[in-house]
Amino acid sequence: MTDTSVCPTGRAAEIVFIDEVRQRLDGRILRYSCREELLRRAKALGIGRFDANLLIASAQHQATAGTTSPMLRQQRGLSKVVMASVALAVQSILLVGLWLILR
Repeated sequence: MTDTSVCPTGRAAEIVFIDEVRQRLDGRILRYSCREELLRRAKALGIGRFDANLLIASAQHQATAGTTSPMLRQQRGLSKVVMASVALAVQSILLVGLWLILR
């Protein structure tokens, strides 16, 4: 943790707090005990509980930006296959209908 003898204020306190949050994250996971300690630290820095929770959420979001779980990637891949299959089926139906009209 950061030295508590010097207590920054305002934006500097938020930057210090976000840095401490990032150090405690395990991937995007923040253990409950760490969250409670961080909320106490935020209070000592003059950051309200609501703002502290927003800063924690922001740090967690930034820690996972650009990363997706393997399951989510697989679901996205399947949805692309389903969309392509539906598009192909619709095109086939339109071609059969057009063929029936023009013959």
